[in-house]
Amino acid sequence: NLLRRFNQLKPDEGLNVVRSSNFEKLEKDLHKKFKEYRISQTEYFRLSKNQIELVNIEMTKGADF
Repeated sequence: NLLRRFNQLKPDEGLNVVRSSNFEKLEKDLHKKFKEYRISQTEYFRLSKNQIELVNIEMTKGADF
């Protein structure tokens, strides 16, 4: 549930939303790939613009509709 997730995380902004049936796997894979950029004890990451673009590409390519 997107609205529930936004309410939990309280982000300043959303950069991309992809609806998919495999959202749990996508999220897990992205967390694993960018774990060194994760802000400790949060669901947030400190990413460059290039990394954000890569996340957007991987979300779109990896989504099962």
